Amino acid sequence: MSKGLLAKAGSYVISSGLNSAVPFLLMPVFTRYLTPSDMGVVAMYQSTLNIFAIIIELSLPSAVSVRYFNREGIDLPVYTGTGWILVAASTVLCSLFALLVAPWLEEYIGLPLHWVLIAIFSAMWAVGIQLRLRVWQMEGRVGNYALLQNGYTLVIMAVSILLVVVMAFGWEGRAMGQFLATAGLGIGICLFLLKRGDVKIRWNATYAREILAFGLPLIPHGLGAVAIVFAGRVVLNTMAGLHDVGLYTVASQLTFIIALIATAFNQAYAPWLFRRLSEGDACPRRRIVMATYAYFVIAALGAAVFSWVGAWAIDFYLGPGYSDAFRFVPWLAYSAAFTGMYYMVTNYLFHNRKTGRLAALTLIVGGLSIPLSMLLIKLNGAVGAAQAVCAANFVMFICTWVMAARVEPMPWNLFRK
Repeated sequence: MSKGLLAKAGSYVISSGLNSAVPFLLMPVFTRYLTPSDMGVVAMYQSTLNIFAIIIELSLPSAVSVRYFNREGIDLPVYTGTGWILVAASTVLCSLFALLVAPWLEEYIGLPLHWVLIAIFSAMWAVGIQLRLRVWQMEGRVGNYALLQNGYTLVIMAVSILLVVVMAFGWEGRAMGQFLATAGLGIGICLFLLKRGDVKIRWNATYAREILAFGLPLIPHGLGAVAIVFAGRVVLNTMAGLHDVGLYTVASQLTFIIALIATAFNQAYAPWLFRRLSEGDACPRRRIVMATYAYFVIAALGAAVFSWVGAWAIDFYLGPGYSDAFRFVPWLAYSAAFTGMYYMVTNYLFHNRKTGRLAALTLIVGGLSIPLSMLLIKLNGAVGAAQAVCAANFVMFICTWVMAARVEPMPWNLFRK
């Protein structure tokens, strides 16, 4: 891999490290003002937001980033504006769906209807933020990317602390802090892009069909991925209660550092890999495979180290009220490592536009994770939810690797000449 890639990857890792450091460092503040049950409700709100975000955004930032390197013959501002119209339409549909199933949502996830609607509109405005970040990523503008990414997180945390610590709004303050920051920044970015002419709100049926063809197959894929986590929390809430959901959540936030590092590396690696694969025979495929295997080893070792350190530090860092969260750490650490390995192989499917296969696989794995969570929680207690997520992410990684090997001829067997 080139020094340029490693430099950019390092910049993204530093940016994402700073971005994750802020909520990580502030976790002791929230755990001392919010009970595990409060943290459980916040987790259910965040999971609800994540689910609707997948449906609402239609993978528009990804579609634009793919078109960025192949934009000959299209009007990219109109392409993006058509995508925004589709995002607005999907927001309306999600809101109508929430109104229809409001009693069920409140019973199983513990959120009143107005909080579900807040999550939906937060997901809508987040599309503008993600789009701006993705374009800067494609342009290699790491500084701008880092400034927006970290500034966004700082605003969320600042508003949340004001509402939780100063105004004593409880879990509602934590959720409202995220909404206010997302809506304010999202609206500002959308207006800025419109004024600059980077986005033109104009309907183009051809572009709409292309965006839907790209994004719709990824909805089941995204829902399946979120279902692996969300189903575990819903089942855990039903079988054990919000207290255990809160403990599970803080453990997942600790181990999320591993996933953030993997995501940061992939943000630099994916554009680099796409360019290399486009070179055809000139692509250094064997070197890419060797580097991928080295990455797998580092991810596994990192999870092992984090399992030991994380379990030891929870009581000191989060306070005695969260000491039982250590049970979840090893399983969630390896789960995050498998997610990082998945990123390294799923890029081949995106490059070949085989997202439909990912959709089917993720939907199947996500669906199977629900009965697996129920079984393991029944057998092993609350830790079974983390075990189910770890198993699901491992299966997802292995199956995606097999599919990637079929669509892109990479020399995965290094002993074969």
